[in-house]
Amino acid sequence: MDTKAIENKKHKILLVEDDRVDQMAFKRFVDEEELPYDCTVVEGIADARDILSRRKFDIIILDYFLGDGIAFDLLDSTKDTPVIMVTGSGDEQIAVKAMKAGTRDYLVKDPAGNYLNVIPAAVDNIIEHKKAEAELQEYSRLKNEFITNISHELRTPLTIFKNIISNALAGGMGPVGPNLRENLKVADEAAERLAGIIGSFVDISEIETGDLKLNLTGFDLQPVIAGALNSLSTLTAEKNIELKLNSPVDKLFIDADRERISQVLTELINNAIKFSAQNGYIEISTETIYNEACIRIRDNGPGIESSEIDKIFDHFVQMGKMIGAGGHGTGLGLSIAKELIEMHGGRIEVWSKPGQGTLVTVFLPLSSQYVPEPETTTV
Repeated sequence: MDTKAIENKKHKILLVEDDRVDQMAFKRFVDEEELPYDCTVVEGIADARDILSRRKFDIIILDYFLGDGIAFDLLDSTKDTPVIMVTGSGDEQIAVKAMKAGTRDYLVKDPAGNYLNVIPAAVDNIIEHKKAEAELQEYSRLKNEFITNISHELRTPLTIFKNIISNALAGGMGPVGPNLRENLKVADEAAERLAGIIGSFVDISEIETGDLKLNLTGFDLQPVIAGALNSLSTLTAEKNIELKLNSPVDKLFIDADRERISQVLTELINNAIKFSAQNGYIEISTETIYNEACIRIRDNGPGIESSEIDKIFDHFVQMGKMIGAGGHGTGLGLSIAKELIEMHGGRIEVWSKPGQGTLVTVFLPLSSQYVPEPETTTV
Protein backbone atom coordinates (compact mmCIF):
# COMPACT_ATOMS: atom_id res chain seq x y z
CA MET A 1 0.00 0.00 0.00
CA ASP A 2 1.34 3.43 -0.97
CA THR A 3 1.63 5.53 2.21
CA LYS A 4 2.33 8.70 0.19
CA ALA A 5 -1.01 8.25 -1.55
CA ILE A 6 -2.70 8.06 1.86
CA GLU A 7 -0.93 11.24 2.94
CA ASN A 8 -1.60 13.37 -0.14
CA LYS A 9 -5.10 12.43 -1.24
CA LYS A 10 -8.35 14.04 -0.18
CA HIS A 11 -9.82 12.00 2.62
CA LYS A 12 -13.25 10.56 1.84
CA ILE A 13 -15.45 11.39 4.82
CA LEU A 14 -18.98 10.06 5.37
CA LEU A 15 -20.96 12.23 7.77
CA VAL A 16 -24.03 10.48 9.21
CA GLU A 17 -26.02 13.32 10.75
CA ASP A 18 -29.79 13.98 10.73
CA ASP A 19 -29.64 17.54 12.08
CA ARG A 20 -29.58 19.97 9.12
CA VAL A 21 -28.00 22.74 11.24
CA ASP A 22 -25.14 20.43 12.28
CA GLN A 23 -24.72 19.30 8.68
CA MET A 24 -24.34 22.89 7.49
CA ALA A 25 -21.99 23.74 10.37
CA PHE A 26 -19.73 20.82 9.46
CA LYS A 27 -19.61 21.71 5.76
CA ARG A 28 -18.92 25.37 6.56
CA PHE A 29 -16.12 24.40 8.95
CA VAL A 30 -14.49 22.19 6.29
CA ASP A 31 -14.65 24.98 3.72
CA GLU A 32 -13.38 27.71 6.05
CA GLU A 33 -10.48 25.60 7.34
CA GLU A 34 -9.74 24.37 3.79
CA LEU A 35 -9.57 20.80 5.08
CA PRO A 36 -8.63 18.08 2.54
CA TYR A 37 -11.96 16.30 2.94
CA ASP A 38 -14.24 14.94 0.24
CA CYS A 39 -17.47 14.90 2.24
CA THR A 40 -20.64 12.90 1.70
CA VAL A 41 -23.60 13.47 4.01
CA VAL A 42 -26.47 11.09 4.79
CA GLU A 43 -29.20 11.50 7.39
CA GLY A 44 -29.78 8.06 8.86
CA ILE A 45 -28.86 4.42 9.37
CA ALA A 46 -30.64 3.10 6.28
CA ASP A 47 -29.04 5.64 3.94
CA ALA A 48 -25.61 5.03 5.51
CA ARG A 49 -25.91 1.26 5.04
CA ASP A 50 -26.95 1.73 1.45
CA ILE A 51 -24.03 3.98 0.52
CA LEU A 52 -21.51 1.86 2.47
CA SER A 53 -22.58 -1.16 0.43
CA ARG A 54 -21.61 0.71 -2.75
CA ARG A 55 -18.75 3.00 -1.80
CA LYS A 56 -15.68 3.02 0.40
CA PHE A 57 -14.77 5.82 2.78
CA ASP A 58 -11.64 6.61 4.77
CA ILE A 59 -13.50 7.75 7.89
CA ILE A 60 -17.09 7.83 9.13
CA ILE A 61 -18.23 10.63 11.42
CA LEU A 62 -21.33 9.22 13.09
CA ASP A 63 -23.90 11.04 15.20
CA TYR A 64 -25.21 8.94 18.09
CA PHE A 65 -28.92 9.81 17.91
CA LEU A 66 -30.45 9.48 14.44
CA GLY A 67 -34.00 9.52 13.16
CA ASP A 68 -34.10 5.80 12.40
CA GLY A 69 -31.84 4.43 15.14
CA ILE A 70 -28.67 4.98 17.10
CA ALA A 71 -25.02 4.83 16.09
CA PHE A 72 -24.51 1.28 17.35
CA ASP A 73 -27.08 0.06 14.81
CA LEU A 74 -24.65 0.98 12.03
CA LEU A 75 -21.37 -0.34 13.42
CA ASP A 76 -21.91 -3.82 11.96
CA SER A 77 -21.86 -2.23 8.49
CA THR A 78 -18.74 -0.11 8.93
CA LYS A 79 -16.39 -3.10 8.56
CA ASP A 80 -12.80 -1.82 8.59
CA THR A 81 -13.72 1.86 8.17
CA PRO A 82 -12.65 3.92 11.22
CA VAL A 83 -15.52 5.63 13.05
CA ILE A 84 -15.57 8.89 15.01
CA MET A 85 -18.74 8.98 17.10
CA VAL A 86 -20.23 12.33 18.15
CA THR A 87 -23.11 12.95 20.52
CA GLY A 88 -24.71 15.77 22.43
CA SER A 89 -25.39 13.66 25.51
CA GLY A 90 -21.84 13.34 26.85
CA ASP A 91 -22.78 10.06 28.51
CA GLU A 92 -19.69 8.33 29.93
CA GLN A 93 -21.25 4.88 29.60
CA ILE A 94 -21.95 5.49 25.92
CA ALA A 95 -18.36 6.62 25.43
CA VAL A 96 -17.00 3.43 27.05
CA LYS A 97 -19.37 1.26 25.02
CA ALA A 98 -18.40 3.07 21.82
CA MET A 99 -14.69 2.55 22.36
CA LYS A 100 -15.24 -1.13 23.23
CA ALA A 101 -17.26 -1.49 20.02
CA GLY A 102 -14.24 -0.35 18.02
CA THR A 103 -14.85 3.34 17.35
CA ARG A 104 -11.58 5.27 17.04
CA ASP A 105 -12.74 8.42 18.82
CA TYR A 106 -15.68 9.84 20.76
CA LEU A 107 -16.52 13.55 20.70
CA VAL A 108 -19.16 15.45 22.66
CA LYS A 109 -21.12 18.12 20.81
CA ASP A 110 -21.47 21.51 22.42
CA PRO A 111 -24.00 24.22 21.50
CA ALA A 112 -21.25 26.55 20.28
CA GLY A 113 -19.91 23.94 17.89
CA ASN A 114 -16.44 23.94 19.42
CA TYR A 115 -16.26 20.15 19.01
CA LEU A 116 -15.70 20.77 15.29
CA ASN A 117 -12.26 22.17 16.11
CA VAL A 118 -11.26 18.77 17.48
CA ILE A 119 -12.29 16.82 14.37
CA PRO A 120 -9.18 17.62 12.25
CA ALA A 121 -6.87 16.26 14.96
CA ALA A 122 -9.03 13.14 15.33
CA VAL A 123 -8.98 12.61 11.55
CA ASP A 124 -5.21 13.17 11.40
CA ASN A 125 -4.66 10.61 14.15
CA ILE A 126 -6.66 8.04 12.23
CA ILE A 127 -4.82 8.79 8.99
CA GLU A 128 -1.44 8.46 10.74
CA HIS A 129 -2.58 5.16 12.20
CA LYS A 130 -3.62 3.94 8.74
CA LYS A 131 -0.23 4.98 7.33
CA ALA A 132 1.53 3.02 10.10
CA GLU A 133 -0.66 -0.01 9.37
CA ALA A 134 0.10 0.25 5.66
CA GLU A 135 3.84 0.41 6.34
CA LEU A 136 3.59 -2.59 8.67
CA GLN A 137 1.64 -4.57 6.06
CA GLU A 138 4.24 -3.74 3.42
CA TYR A 139 7.05 -4.78 5.76
CA SER A 140 5.25 -8.04 6.51
CA ARG A 141 4.69 -8.68 2.80
CA LEU A 142 8.36 -8.11 1.97
CA LYS A 143 9.46 -10.27 4.89
CA ASN A 144 7.22 -13.16 3.85
CA GLU A 145 8.26 -12.79 0.22
CA PHE A 146 11.93 -12.93 1.24
CA ILE A 147 11.39 -15.98 3.46
CA THR A 148 9.48 -17.81 0.74
CA ASN A 149 12.05 -17.04 -1.96
CA ILE A 150 15.11 -17.90 0.13
CA SER A 151 13.48 -21.08 1.41
CA HIS A 152 12.73 -22.31 -2.11
CA GLU A 153 16.26 -21.42 -3.21
CA LEU A 154 17.75 -23.42 -0.34
CA ARG A 155 15.57 -26.49 -0.82
CA THR A 156 17.05 -27.48 -4.19
CA PRO A 157 20.73 -27.67 -3.16
CA LEU A 158 19.71 -29.21 0.18
CA THR A 159 17.86 -32.01 -1.62
CA ILE A 160 20.99 -32.65 -3.73
CA PHE A 161 23.18 -32.79 -0.60
CA LYS A 162 20.82 -35.21 1.12
CA ASN A 163 20.67 -37.49 -1.94
CA ILE A 164 24.46 -37.58 -2.19
CA ILE A 165 24.82 -38.37 1.51
CA SER A 166 22.12 -41.04 1.33
CA ASN A 167 23.72 -42.71 -1.69
CA ALA A 168 27.14 -42.64 -0.02
CA LEU A 169 25.79 -44.22 3.18
CA ALA A 170 24.07 -46.91 1.10
CA GLY A 171 27.42 -47.78 -0.53
CA GLY A 172 26.45 -46.46 -3.92
CA MET A 173 29.76 -44.66 -4.25
CA GLY A 174 31.97 -47.48 -3.05
CA PRO A 175 33.04 -48.79 0.34
CA VAL A 176 32.58 -46.42 3.27
CA GLY A 177 34.96 -46.70 6.22
CA PRO A 178 33.79 -46.32 9.84
CA ASN A 179 35.12 -42.77 10.27
CA LEU A 180 33.60 -41.56 7.01
CA ARG A 181 30.30 -43.26 7.86
CA GLU A 182 30.10 -41.43 11.18
CA ASN A 183 30.87 -38.11 9.47
CA LEU A 184 28.25 -38.79 6.81
CA LYS A 185 25.69 -39.52 9.52
CA VAL A 186 26.51 -36.22 11.21
CA ALA A 187 26.13 -34.43 7.86
CA ASP A 188 22.82 -36.21 7.22
CA GLU A 189 21.47 -35.15 10.62
CA ALA A 190 22.58 -31.56 10.00
CA ALA A 191 20.89 -31.57 6.58
CA GLU A 192 17.71 -32.93 8.19
CA ARG A 193 17.76 -30.16 10.79
CA LEU A 194 18.23 -27.56 8.07
CA ALA A 195 15.30 -29.04 6.13
CA GLY A 196 13.19 -28.69 9.27
CA ILE A 197 14.24 -25.07 9.72
CA ILE A 198 13.37 -24.25 6.12
CA GLY A 199 10.02 -25.99 6.52
CA SER A 200 9.26 -23.95 9.64
CA PHE A 201 9.99 -20.66 7.86
CA VAL A 202 7.75 -21.65 4.95
CA ASP A 203 4.96 -22.73 7.31
CA ILE A 204 4.96 -19.53 9.38
CA SER A 205 5.11 -17.40 6.23
CA GLU A 206 2.14 -19.23 4.68
CA ILE A 207 0.18 -19.02 7.93
CA GLU A 208 0.73 -15.25 8.15
CA THR A 209 -0.28 -14.67 4.53
CA GLY A 210 -3.23 -17.06 4.72
CA ASP A 211 -1.76 -19.25 1.99
CA LEU A 212 -1.53 -22.39 4.13
CA LYS A 213 -4.42 -24.70 3.25
CA LEU A 214 -5.63 -27.68 5.22
CA ASN A 215 -6.44 -31.02 3.63
CA LEU A 216 -9.31 -32.15 5.85
CA THR A 217 -10.22 -35.82 6.12
CA GLY A 218 -11.82 -37.97 8.78
CA PHE A 219 -9.47 -40.28 10.70
CA ASP A 220 -8.71 -41.89 14.04
CA LEU A 221 -6.28 -39.82 16.11
CA GLN A 222 -4.81 -42.74 18.07
CA PRO A 223 -2.61 -44.17 15.24
CA VAL A 224 -1.30 -40.65 14.55
CA ILE A 225 -0.18 -40.34 18.17
CA ALA A 226 1.45 -43.76 17.94
CA GLY A 227 3.22 -42.71 14.73
CA ALA A 228 4.55 -39.53 16.34
CA LEU A 229 5.89 -41.54 19.28
CA ASN A 230 7.50 -44.10 16.98
CA SER A 231 9.26 -41.36 14.98
CA LEU A 232 10.84 -40.08 18.20
CA SER A 233 11.76 -43.46 19.70
CA THR A 234 15.49 -42.91 19.10
CA LEU A 235 15.43 -39.69 21.14
CA THR A 236 13.57 -41.31 24.04
CA ALA A 237 16.01 -44.25 23.99
CA GLU A 238 19.03 -41.91 24.09
CA LYS A 239 17.76 -40.30 27.31
CA ASN A 240 16.25 -43.52 28.67
CA ILE A 241 12.88 -41.79 28.99
CA GLU A 242 9.94 -43.89 30.12
CA LEU A 243 6.78 -43.38 28.06
CA LYS A 244 3.49 -43.84 29.86
CA LEU A 245 0.44 -44.15 27.62
CA ASN A 246 -3.03 -43.80 29.08
CA SER A 247 -5.94 -44.00 26.66
CA PRO A 248 -9.31 -45.16 28.01
CA VAL A 249 -10.90 -44.68 24.56
CA ASP A 250 -9.89 -46.92 21.66
CA LYS A 251 -10.68 -44.46 18.89
CA LEU A 252 -10.77 -40.68 18.58
CA PHE A 253 -12.22 -39.65 15.24
CA ILE A 254 -11.59 -36.09 14.08
CA ASP A 255 -11.94 -34.18 10.80
CA ALA A 256 -8.52 -32.64 10.23
CA ASP A 257 -5.37 -32.47 8.15
CA ARG A 258 -3.63 -35.71 9.16
CA GLU A 259 -0.11 -34.53 8.25
CA ARG A 260 -0.49 -31.24 10.08
CA ILE A 261 -1.87 -32.86 13.23
CA SER A 262 1.01 -35.35 13.13
CA GLN A 263 3.39 -32.38 12.78
CA VAL A 264 1.87 -30.71 15.86
CA LEU A 265 1.96 -33.82 18.03
CA THR A 266 5.52 -34.62 16.97
CA GLU A 267 6.59 -31.07 17.87
CA LEU A 268 4.91 -31.17 21.29
CA ILE A 269 6.24 -34.62 22.20
CA ASN A 270 9.69 -33.68 20.89
CA ASN A 271 9.70 -30.64 23.19
CA ALA A 272 8.70 -32.83 26.12
CA ILE A 273 11.63 -35.15 25.32
CA LYS A 274 14.09 -32.23 25.00
CA PHE A 275 13.28 -30.85 28.41
CA SER A 276 12.79 -34.10 30.30
CA ALA A 277 15.58 -35.20 32.57
CA GLN A 278 17.79 -38.19 31.79
CA ASN A 279 15.90 -41.32 32.95
CA GLY A 280 12.76 -39.20 33.16
CA TYR A 281 9.25 -39.94 32.01
CA ILE A 282 6.60 -38.60 29.66
CA GLU A 283 2.93 -39.42 30.10
CA ILE A 284 0.55 -39.13 27.16
CA SER A 285 -3.17 -39.55 27.73
CA THR A 286 -6.24 -39.17 25.55
CA GLU A 287 -9.92 -38.84 26.30
CA THR A 288 -13.10 -37.19 25.07
CA ILE A 289 -14.53 -34.18 26.87
CA TYR A 290 -17.97 -33.23 25.61
CA ASN A 291 -17.48 -32.87 21.84
CA GLU A 292 -13.70 -32.59 21.89
CA ALA A 293 -10.76 -34.94 21.63
CA CYS A 294 -8.27 -34.19 24.39
CA ILE A 295 -4.55 -35.11 24.19
CA ARG A 296 -2.41 -34.46 27.26
CA ILE A 297 1.41 -34.54 27.19
CA ARG A 298 3.04 -34.35 30.61
CA ASP A 299 6.80 -34.32 31.28
CA ASN A 300 8.97 -34.12 34.41
CA GLY A 301 11.25 -31.42 33.05
CA PRO A 302 12.33 -28.25 34.86
CA GLY A 303 9.01 -26.49 34.23
CA ILE A 304 8.25 -22.90 33.25
CA GLU A 305 7.55 -19.78 35.30
CA SER A 306 3.86 -18.81 35.04
CA SER A 307 4.81 -15.38 33.70
CA GLU A 308 6.68 -17.02 30.81
CA ILE A 309 4.07 -19.55 29.69
CA ASP A 310 2.31 -17.34 27.13
CA LYS A 311 5.65 -16.37 25.60
CA ILE A 312 6.50 -19.91 24.50
CA PHE A 313 4.04 -19.56 21.61
CA ASP A 314 5.60 -16.32 20.31
CA HIS A 315 7.67 -16.38 17.13
CA PHE A 316 11.39 -17.13 17.57
CA VAL A 317 11.12 -17.85 21.31
CA GLN A 318 13.30 -20.80 22.33
CA MET A 319 12.11 -22.55 25.45
CA GLY A 320 15.60 -23.66 26.40
CA LYS A 321 16.68 -20.05 26.86
CA MET A 322 13.98 -19.61 29.48
CA ILE A 323 14.14 -22.89 31.37
CA GLY A 324 17.68 -24.15 31.13
CA ALA A 325 19.23 -27.00 29.20
CA GLY A 326 17.54 -28.39 26.13
CA GLY A 327 17.75 -28.50 22.38
CA HIS A 328 17.57 -25.25 20.47
CA GLY A 329 15.89 -24.58 17.15
CA THR A 330 14.25 -21.71 15.32
CA GLY A 331 11.77 -20.94 18.09
CA LEU A 332 8.94 -21.37 15.58
CA GLY A 333 7.79 -24.92 16.31
CA LEU A 334 5.39 -24.16 19.16
CA SER A 335 4.11 -21.04 17.43
CA ILE A 336 3.31 -23.07 14.31
CA ALA A 337 1.72 -25.82 16.43
CA LYS A 338 -0.62 -23.32 18.11
CA GLU A 339 -1.57 -21.70 14.79
CA LEU A 340 -2.30 -25.08 13.18
CA ILE A 341 -4.47 -26.27 16.07
CA GLU A 342 -6.44 -23.01 16.02
CA MET A 343 -6.91 -23.36 12.25
CA HIS A 344 -8.62 -26.67 13.06
CA GLY A 345 -10.96 -24.97 15.52
CA GLY A 346 -9.02 -26.30 18.51
CA ARG A 347 -6.78 -24.86 21.20
CA ILE A 348 -3.65 -25.59 23.21
CA GLU A 349 -3.42 -25.03 26.96
CA VAL A 350 -0.25 -25.18 29.07
CA TRP A 351 0.19 -25.75 32.79
CA SER A 352 3.66 -25.64 34.32
CA LYS A 353 5.55 -24.84 37.49
CA PRO A 354 9.30 -24.73 38.08
CA GLY A 355 10.44 -28.09 39.36
CA GLN A 356 7.09 -29.76 38.61
CA GLY A 357 7.30 -30.31 34.88
CA THR A 358 4.93 -29.18 32.16
CA LEU A 359 1.50 -30.33 30.99
CA VAL A 360 0.44 -29.44 27.44
CA THR A 361 -3.18 -30.17 26.52
CA VAL A 362 -4.49 -30.16 22.96
CA PHE A 363 -8.22 -29.91 22.30
CA LEU A 364 -9.64 -30.73 18.85
CA PRO A 365 -13.30 -30.96 17.76
CA LEU A 366 -14.49 -34.54 17.40
CA SER A 367 -15.68 -35.60 13.97
CA SER A 368 -19.37 -35.04 13.28
CA GLN A 369 -19.45 -38.77 12.47
CA TYR A 370 -18.04 -39.71 15.86
CA VAL A 371 -20.32 -41.84 18.04
CA PRO A 372 -19.07 -42.45 21.60
CA GLU A 373 -18.81 -46.10 22.58
CA PRO A 374 -21.50 -47.12 25.07
CA GLU A 375 -20.39 -47.37 28.67
CA THR A 376 -20.29 -50.88 30.11
CA THR A 377 -21.35 -51.70 33.63
CA THR A 378 -20.58 -54.71 35.73
CA VAL A 379 -23.08 -56.30 38.03
